[in-house]
Amino acid sequence: MCKPGRAIASDHKRDNTCNSLWAKVKDLGLEASVMIEDIDAAAQAIQPSASDAMDLQTYNSYNTTVEWVKDLAEQYSDIAELVNIGTSYEGRELVGIRITGSKSKATSATKPGFWMDGGLHAREWITTATVSYMLNEALSKYAAGESEVVSIVDSMDLLFAPILNPDGYDYTWTDDRMWRKTRMPNKIAACPGTDPNRNWDYHWGEAGTSSVPCSDSYSGASAANQPEIIAVQEYIKDDGNFAGYINFHSYSQLWMSPWGYTSDKPADYDQQEAGSAAAVAALEAVHGTKYDYGPISTTIYPASGSSADYVYGTCGAIYSYGVELRDTGKDGFLLPADQITPSGEETWAAVKALAGVMMADEAVMGEAAEDDMCCSGACTVEGEEKYYSIDTIHNMCGECCMNPDDYRKYHLFEPGLTKADNDSPCGPLGFHTYDSTVTHGFGNIKMTLDLYDPDSV
Repeated sequence: MCKPGRAIASDHKRDNTCNSLWAKVKDLGLEASVMIEDIDAAAQAIQPSASDAMDLQTYNSYNTTVEWVKDLAEQYSDIAELVNIGTSYEGRELVGIRITGSKSKATSATKPGFWMDGGLHAREWITTATVSYMLNEALSKYAAGESEVVSIVDSMDLLFAPILNPDGYDYTWTDDRMWRKTRMPNKIAACPGTDPNRNWDYHWGEAGTSSVPCSDSYSGASAANQPEIIAVQEYIKDDGNFAGYINFHSYSQLWMSPWGYTSDKPADYDQQEAGSAAAVAALEAVHGTKYDYGPISTTIYPASGSSADYVYGTCGAIYSYGVELRDTGKDGFLLPADQITPSGEETWAAVKALAGVMMADEAVMGEAAEDDMCCSGACTVEGEEKYYSIDTIHNMCGECCMNPDDYRKYHLFEPGLTKADNDSPCGPLGFHTYDSTVTHGFGNIKMTLDLYDPDSV
């Protein structure tokens, strides 16, 4: 059956063969191909969970997801807290979890935050499933003491919000699987809803938006007039300490940074590109999935009033992104459930790599960056645990990481370089060289550890 999009449906109301639609495409001199032959059949094949119990390997309803989030907050109350972001037009809760880490360590007030959300566009189910997967990984791995996750969370709070458009998401389960927008009524009764990623109060209503309520890119009657967007904007702005932000979408496999409203490069373009490069490299290393990256406007299309632009432009979060998850069109919005776990695995690897870039950025971490990065881990040398400094990042001598019970200092060298290339700022060294694999916020990196007696300097 042919179901043309809403923008052209009026010309083809009763044509289920799409003959007139194909003729129109040909008359316009356009080329087209069928990506999904039968959308209804593809939607049925996904088979979302019919159970009220959360299953991370399949798609879950709004109610199931929200109850699971609340249960997680209780289960991990010593390291995380439930976040009530706001309420949707139809009265559904917008909830998330903020992972703060051990209460005995630095408080959230002294740490930057890293926000990740899904389900802003209702039909993009893989985003909710992927954010849910990463939330579970972050909590369980921190609780288990996994060094990389502990290092990240002790440096920054992680906030996960799986569903930011609950009314639209619920509607895709009950009425229209391909619904994109919110559900608040418009002046045209037959065309409710606003594109929630064109409604943010930053260069609202400019390039890449529509003023027509029936359009899937309708930006709303005014900036931030959707209750869901109002709630999220207020939370992020009032917090004032988010250094990282990712709004997940699907599909296209793109890792994108500001700007969306213009093709001009932002002031922090180099840092944003470095974050993107690290993320997509880590992502590809997991399952071989390839992502492109760059600014939104030049990588996919102009898009004004977007979340990534707002969080960067208004709230000052340098590492702000809009990410399009799997795939590149074969299944599109109807990604089979067997791809949830691999999507979660590779995206989580990307997020951890991006967190490592953020942790190394003194503009983001402030004075805490030097202390945290210097003493963020340990390596084993001749069976003994010795604290290390990350000299390849800050070029420090390592005093802050001296083991008080030992007379030696430690100096990490970048792999592949000579001693001359890595000459210590502390002066000549009495070298005793060992190869050691160290673990910190950037993952496992093979480096050469040179020990020296400070008395020889």
